[in-house]
Amino acid sequence: MDHDTFVIGIVETKHSISDRIKGCEPGFGYTQTVVISETLDGLSGNNCCAIVMDKIPGSKEIETLNSPEFTKLSVLIISDDATLEDVPEEIAECVYDVCPASLSDRAFASFYRHYLDYLCKSAKLWLYENYLDSVINLIPDLVWFKDLQGAHIKVNDAFCKACGKKKSDVQGKGHAYIWDVDEEEFERGENVCKETDTKVITTKEIVDNEELVQCDKGLRQFHTRKAPLLTRSGDVFGTVGIANDITDIKNMDSEIKVILGNLPFATLVKDIDDHIVSVNNKFCEYFSTDAVNMSGKLYELWENYHLPDLAAFSHLHSYEHSVQLKGSNRMFQITKEPLLNMFDMVSGYIYIFLDVTRERNYQQRILKLANTDYLTARSCPVRGPS
Repeated sequence: MDHDTFVIGIVETKHSISDRIKGCEPGFGYTQTVVISETLDGLSGNNCCAIVMDKIPGSKEIETLNSPEFTKLSVLIISDDATLEDVPEEIAECVYDVCPASLSDRAFASFYRHYLDYLCKSAKLWLYENYLDSVINLIPDLVWFKDLQGAHIKVNDAFCKACGKKKSDVQGKGHAYIWDVDEEEFERGENVCKETDTKVITTKEIVDNEELVQCDKGLRQFHTRKAPLLTRSGDVFGTVGIANDITDIKNMDSEIKVILGNLPFATLVKDIDDHIVSVNNKFCEYFSTDAVNMSGKLYELWENYHLPDLAAFSHLHSYEHSVQLKGSNRMFQITKEPLLNMFDMVSGYIYIFLDVTRERNYQQRILKLANTDYLTARSCPVRGPS
């Protein structure tokens, strides 16, 4: 079925209802195409979106309506011989209503247009849900929608892959069931997920957090971002969340910190916004500080205080600069390297402070000895070739 055309299958054996139906158009930008048959099987292959019948379906027709091609199709029955209570339980969910066939043309047209309006809204709902499902399933991160009671209304494929459960098993269930968490512990609020959900609902604000979750692949760490779902009047009716698995990044970050921490020279890492992200042990030793104190500080402020003349060299890749530390003058060869992300864009910089004080002192001594007369110990300028 095209999203703007309804194919209405009509099964008429007693009453001539097709002419009355053809005279009604859906509106809302939709049109209808009518396919007529004396049997339900005769409508097979027409991609019908709704079935109109002039009697209550029998056992054979019920079996057809429950077949893969006809399942979930809307059914309208037009008959004076039955009411909605006479509809078999096997197809009760798909039957929209039973309309009396004896209605006047005007009353029938009004009833049928209400039915078409229902089909229009159902078609739009299906289309929008299809859009939403297609979008969230393209997202590699976990995506979910919850109601106020914490039941998952909709999740994406990545969510199901992470928890190791099917969508049909996840939808309508809470966090404790999905992630195999103790229900009593979760209800007492002894869970980060419960806390952040409550905060989103009460503050009506976006909440970022990191959560540990026992997944199908073991314990994983997620960066979660949750937001409230609001009605037109601004009341919260649910929450939406997205979670990025940062376990590997965290593990890599820990490995990098171990490597940087044990390097024999000082290092400093800053992000693209000039905030210091980390410093290693050698840096803390040289500059009499600690990693916690340095984290989050603006690099420019630290540089202006400890290296006030460094700004003139900041455009260079590598340069030497003397620093007064603990009452003595130290000479550092400072190298600045950009840190690139997966898109080859600069996401920060790493500074390497190599202490070359001893080497420079040796150079000065060698130059001094080279310019000193061995017998008189007097300084003699080195002359070039005559």
